[in-house]
Amino acid sequence: MKYFLYLALIICSFSCTRDVKQRVQKNVDKKEQNKNTLSLNFGNPTELDSSTYVIYPLILNDEEGESDSYGSSSGSRSTTYWNMAFYNTANGTYHLLDENRKMVIYQYDQKESGNSSTSNDEEGTTYSEVNKFIYYSIRTLDFNKDERLDFLDPNYLFISDKNGENFKQVSPDNADVNEWKNITKANKILMMVMFDSNNDKKFNNEDKVIPMVYDLTTKAISKEIFKDDFKSKAEKIFNHEWAIKK
Repeated sequence: MKYFLYLALIICSFSCTRDVKQRVQKNVDKKEQNKNTLSLNFGNPTELDSSTYVIYPLILNDEEGESDSYGSSSGSRSTTYWNMAFYNTANGTYHLLDENRKMVIYQYDQKESGNSSTSNDEEGTTYSEVNKFIYYSIRTLDFNKDERLDFLDPNYLFISDKNGENFKQVSPDNADVNEWKNITKANKILMMVMFDSNNDKKFNNEDKVIPMVYDLTTKAISKEIFKDDFKSKAEKIFNHEWAIKK
C-alpha cells in the first residue's frame, strides 16, 4: 500500500513540475513573440520654443515591463524612448532624430529663450548658443556586456538643433554623466563625469568624478576643468588639514 502511495506522489510531483515548466515556457514564448511584433508607440507632442517643429517621442517601455531593463536608476517606472520624430508644422515634413544607433533616451530638455528682445544688454546676451539646442540624457553603450542598455551603463549627454539636426554626443566615451549645467553667458556646459577608474565595469562611489566642460561656441571636445598640478596641490592641502595624524 505504501509503495502505491509513494508511486502516486512521484507521478503527481512529476506532473505538477511538467505543468509549471509548460506555463513558464508559454510565458517566455509569449514575451518573445511580443518582442518580435513591437508596435510604434507615439508619446504626446512637445512644442519647441521659437520653432515650427514639434517632437513626438517614440516610447520604448511597454506593458510587459521593459522598464525592468530600461527604466530609471531609482527603480521606479519611468517612460523611456528609443527615438524622436521631429515634425515641421509649417511644411509637413518630418524625420527621426537618429537612424544609425540603438539608444535609450531617458530625458530631453530644451532651454527656453525667454524675452530675447529685452532692452537690458546684459540680459539680452543670455539668448546665446545655450538656447539653440535640445539636451538629451541617453545610453548607447552596453558597457558591462550584459546585453542590456540600463542604469548600469554610462549616461551620455547629447545635443541637437531645435529642428533635430546636428545630433551629437558632447560628453566623453565610457564615462557616466552624473550632473550637468548650462552656463548661459559663457555658452558652456559644465558636467560632473564619472569614469570607471578601477576597471570593474561599474560606476559607483569607488570611482572618481571629474568636472568637465564643453564649449558650445567652439564645439571642441569636452575637457577636464582642473589640471593635474592644481588637483595635486589641492589634495596635498586637504590631506595636511584633514588626514588623521598618527
